[in-house]
Amino acid sequence: MGAPFYEAAALDGRIGRGDVAFLYLPQTRVVGEVAPPLAAPSRRTNVPAYAGAFSLLDPAQMPTAEVRVWPALAVVVMDSCELDRFFNQGRDSRQWDSRVAVAPIIFESQYPHGPWDRMAEGRAPLYAFSLEPLPPGIVGEAHWPRAFVDLRGTTLVSRQHVQPNRKLRLGREAADALAYRVLEFWYLREVARHRDLDARRGQRIADIVPVQAGADYVEVRVTFEDADPLRLICRTDR
Repeated sequence: MGAPFYEAAALDGRIGRGDVAFLYLPQTRVVGEVAPPLAAPSRRTNVPAYAGAFSLLDPAQMPTAEVRVWPALAVVVMDSCELDRFFNQGRDSRQWDSRVAVAPIIFESQYPHGPWDRMAEGRAPLYAFSLEPLPPGIVGEAHWPRAFVDLRGTTLVSRQHVQPNRKLRLGREAADALAYRVLEFWYLREVARHRDLDARRGQRIADIVPVQAGADYVEVRVTFEDADPLRLICRTDR
């Protein structure tokens, strides 16, 4: 039997990557802007819908802007090491950085024209981290069908907003897989493709510098004597 995809969150523990909470997700916009996300699904846009969205305005402080807010289940995508930085330094919790990066969970009812068939075949788009159906019994009778974390909607909320609103988290292996997906989404466009490797075939390597590592990958920067450097992500679980 494999590791559980979900587990109940320890409400008295520190927040970490993979925590799931019901949050209010903000986006700063121009007053009256009508571009998606919309309140209902539309065939004309390839963006999930968010029912219950509302706007916050302060004409005196920001006369040309508003903050659109989407109530949604969301997952903490920031690395746990970064979230624990001030704890590990022994600082008073009142002095910890409040900012936490989260991304919304999307269900088929919000995004009926989304990449559901592709994900079922194991071909999720770069912006999506597929979630298994949530069975009853982990958090009471709460359950959901197939879903995904939409990394395009990543935004910042505060620790104190997440802490009391989380009852669920991803299991260790799922949280590690999410970390790798976040890395792919934000950096793969800058990481070497096959054509870049082919263009440097036969070039003398000057140095290989480790950049960062995760549970199942290591990122390195390869420099050459007569060519531009490359960044590579190497899987380490095989």
